[in-house]
Amino acid sequence: MRKLSLMVLLLFTIWLFADNSPLILIHGLNGRPSDMSSLEEAVSNTFQFSDRFKVGYDSNAKIEDIAISVGEQIANSAQVNNKQAVVIAHSMGGLVARQYMLNKQASSAVKALITIGTPHTGTGLATIPNWIAFLGTDIAAIVAPPVLDIQPERSIVLATTAGSILIFAEGIGKLAAIGYILPLIPAQWNLSLSVQLDAFSNRLAAYKNSCISEMALNNQFLSNLNSATLPVKGSEGKSIYYASIYGTKSDLFPMLEELTGYGTEVQSALGTISINYATWGAYYVATNGWWNWVRLANGLAYLAGAAITFPPHQSWTYNTLLVGSSESDAVVPTYSQKFPKNVVPISSGATYIDPVPADDANHLEETIPTQKVKYALDYILERAQVPKIGSN
Repeated sequence: MRKLSLMVLLLFTIWLFADNSPLILIHGLNGRPSDMSSLEEAVSNTFQFSDRFKVGYDSNAKIEDIAISVGEQIANSAQVNNKQAVVIAHSMGGLVARQYMLNKQASSAVKALITIGTPHTGTGLATIPNWIAFLGTDIAAIVAPPVLDIQPERSIVLATTAGSILIFAEGIGKLAAIGYILPLIPAQWNLSLSVQLDAFSNRLAAYKNSCISEMALNNQFLSNLNSATLPVKGSEGKSIYYASIYGTKSDLFPMLEELTGYGTEVQSALGTISINYATWGAYYVATNGWWNWVRLANGLAYLAGAAITFPPHQSWTYNTLLVGSSESDAVVPTYSQKFPKNVVPISSGATYIDPVPADDANHLEETIPTQKVKYALDYILERAQVPKIGSN
């Protein structure tokens, strides 16, 4: 009797999940499969999947090569077993998933592709000219006023701002040294200059030859990817759904705090710099007598520096000059996170679900996931006809 009961339970379980899709999760640049665990749990608590599979890969390669590796993992996965899966991909993982689907075409194991925070048309964080513009603006705003200052009060200005300038430099240095952004600033300050220059040269060479450069704005890889039509159907002959979620929480400092632990300190340091520069700039202007043009120019330089380093404006400068748009998730411009409609063969039977916003999430928070990301996933999965738990 016990064996019969177990057999009935087994058959019921097989019947229950027989027509369900597996779930595949693909992390972003320099991430790990475990980065997607919270997303996995969030959707699995509500929706039925036959199995779950988190893909891992080495980011030190071209996206095309990563897509081949990911494709081999999926093909050899017992969890997927050649069924069309729901694929949730974060950041660069979305580009990997798209390239995988182009490689496999009608044999891809995809029922629905949902990208979150993916730079479909690139990000300024992977674009060298954007880094030059951002760092150049900040250096000019912070360094130029005291360098040009020839007034007797200059030593007092430096004494009250030097510590804050060093904190800001260290925070931005840590941001720039993060592997998934751009290794422009060597992080090992205790090494000799020659050693640092050699390390910088090697890291910059790796940058130019890695998947990072393929996420730069206006690069050839993304141009090719965004002109290639994705498949209509997958390995089981089912039509494919395409969707995207885009974060819009663009404030630099919370993201910097989560990424480096320096966000609060950098924000405070910039506030100190801005207040000091504004105070001394106003003082110089007020006491120049309108005949001391050098003192007036020095004062105006401090006032300009105060405006640029004012924390809310600094966040805007970061997004506009570095990320590439004032609207972003603090890493990828909002427009770039939206799945390109032109590559989805809607007229042939594929389904395009309009991009869904998550205004409570920056790039790092998208995989927590936040409440708005959960709502967006629920909406998209329902549209893609993924059954909810208890609906059978």
